[in-house]
Amino acid sequence: FRMKLDESSYMDLSLYKQFTQTGYYGKEISLYIKNTLSPGDVFVDVGANSGYYTLLASRIVGDQGCVYSFEPYPATYDRLVQNIMLNSFNNIHAFNYAVSSFDGEGELFVSKSSDGLNSLKPTH
Repeated sequence: FRMKLDESSYMDLSLYKQFTQTGYYGKEISLYIKNTLSPGDVFVDVGANSGYYTLLASRIVGDQGCVYSFEPYPATYDRLVQNIMLNSFNNIHAFNYAVSSFDGEGELFVSKSSDGLNSLKPTH
């Protein structure tokens, strides 16, 4: 699959660097996803960022499967949606929401150091 990455994003730069060096981003997690998912499965990606795991899972579960992808930060969510459209994957449902064990609304605390560290808890 193809991805549009943001050069100002620490997470995207890390993804690019790891992938070009090893052929994977988060090799252990990528291999776990590849070895665990099957066509027709359902995959949930919470904190999807630019969508690497979402796209990987989408390819594996295929048209009979489904991927639910959640990314609360608007700019990163936009990049996620662009990456889904770039690959024309139709089995992904993307949501611009945070996921929590509690019902209700909350505040998203945006990390100054990395978009991968945004949280529903205050960061220092």
